[in-house]
Amino acid sequence: MYEYAPKTDKRAERLIFLALLAFAAINYVSSMLPFTPFPALFQLVAFVSLAVAIIVIGKYMLCRYVYSVEINEASPDGEMDFVITECIRQRRKVVCRIERSAVVSVTYVTGENRKALASKHKGKPVFRHTGELFPKNCALLEIEQNETQYYIYILCDEGLENAILNR
Repeated sequence: MYEYAPKTDKRAERLIFLALLAFAAINYVSSMLPFTPFPALFQLVAFVSLAVAIIVIGKYMLCRYVYSVEINEASPDGEMDFVITECIRQRRKVVCRIERSAVVSVTYVTGENRKALASKHKGKPVFRHTGELFPKNCALLEIEQNETQYYIYILCDEGLENAILNR
């Protein structure tokens, strides 16, 4: 069994959250000033930016993922599964469990191959389980299971890659 819990730097997410809060506050205060044209529009923009800030908190700042390769107890031959667990505060929930043999490839995402990878999975299901808005050490898993091809973005290191590809 191998488990990888990446240490993430949520600096960009915090800055975006604070910028959205500041933008909402400025718009709300501006709507209260006398002679402001269309104060309801300023209040609407403040409300929308607060809603986006709440989404950033829930999806990126409070959420982290743990990746593991573990034995599938339901399998009679002891096959290994790749498991993605979502952790929000103390709550842990398995969001993805696939057979390790279903993983076709693991490709690291870089600035040079980003567009090529995006065109590769165009029109196919893509899942992002990174927990970061701008992930570093991101890898794209190509999965083929039940005659369906889909892709998963994860945070990966060399040890996890070797465990997934059974090296």
